[in-house]
Amino acid sequence: MNTIEAARRFLDEQERVAAWYTEYEGRYEFIRYANSLFAETFGTTVDQVLEKQRYHLVNPP
Repeated sequence: MNTIEAARRFLDEQERVAAWYTEYEGRYEFIRYANSLFAETFGTTVDQVLEKQRYHLVNPP
């Protein structure tokens, strides 16, 4: 896996691995990737995960 896209394809195929990738800009956190098992863990969809900060998934406002 030499690219982010290759890693993303590999992780999307995994059924037992919850994965996410977060980037930070200053003190702000942005979830840039999450697979479906990660979203299931929090009872939401991948699209909703990508809209939220990881902190708000664990500690909803």
